[in-house]
Amino acid sequence: MYATLPLYPSGPLTIHDLKLPKGARVSLLGSHHSNIGWRQKGDDVVISTPSLADGELGFEGPRTFRIENAIRTDKDAAPSGSSPSATR
Repeated sequence: MYATLPLYPSGPLTIHDLKLPKGARVSLLGSHHSNIGWRQKGDDVVISTPSLADGELGFEGPRTFRIENAIRTDKDAAPSGSSPSATR
């Protein structure tokens, strides 16, 4: 699963209705941040967004997190091709 954000969050990122199994990995594409900290909070995942140094990613624009082994938890799952909602 991928979570693409138009702006990089200034704090933790919460993705609703998502469960990750132990050992799941979160990474920030285009960076050296390949094992970002996260925690399960009920049916939501809270990602500890890493601090980025100026120019670290080499471009301005949307940022994408790769989330391995994601499991939808909402009972009224959205149609195929939809994704869980994310908030800052």
